[in-house]
Amino acid sequence: MSCVLLIKQIKDEKRYIFIYGGRDEAWTKKFQETLKSVEHLITRRSETKIIWFCVEKTVSSQFWSGVEKWYSDTEDNGKLEREIKQIQTLLSYKNQEGWVLLCKGPRAVMSGHGQTVLEVLEEFKSDWETESVKIDLKSSTFEKVFEEYHTKIINKNGAHCCQLQIEASNGEQVKEKKCTVCSATMKVKIAYECCHEGTPVAAHR
Repeated sequence: MSCVLLIKQIKDEKRYIFIYGGRDEAWTKKFQETLKSVEHLITRRSETKIIWFCVEKTVSSQFWSGVEKWYSDTEDNGKLEREIKQIQTLLSYKNQEGWVLLCKGPRAVMSGHGQTVLEVLEEFKSDWETESVKIDLKSSTFEKVFEEYHTKIINKNGAHCCQLQIEASNGEQVKEKKCTVCSATMKVKIAYECCHEGTPVAAHR
């Protein structure tokens, strides 16, 4: 699926769409296989519609440019605070082995580290198959249930470090650096990092 087709799919507000990618091909393959199994289970017993899109290397640059513009355009909009939080989380996992964004139509529902979301899918699948936990998608929504599972996994294992890079503003006085390979002036970026030390979601695997 191309990014153009992805945009068309996102306009369908009745569908959930998992957008995912990362540097680890093994994780990508396992995530897609698990997602297919979960989608099969859900569509058999509910009217929830799920599709997915893997951001491969050929469209990665185009995709992230769009996400960064999305973040920039919505960052100062107080009405979209929850959505901004999800976009920032997504950007903080951009260079990880895996990352996931769940949308319902054009709305960002949640985003997370690939390994964490894979564990969510695996536990969701296990509970659904064994019926050890009653999952009712008629009285609740898929996104609410999924977010509950996501919170549960983070509380159990902790959250991965977040690393966010943004372009430095023109007003900041930053000393120029020349590239040691081509002598061009290097672009300046501001990097933020948080590994959640001293909080309940610090990693404790």
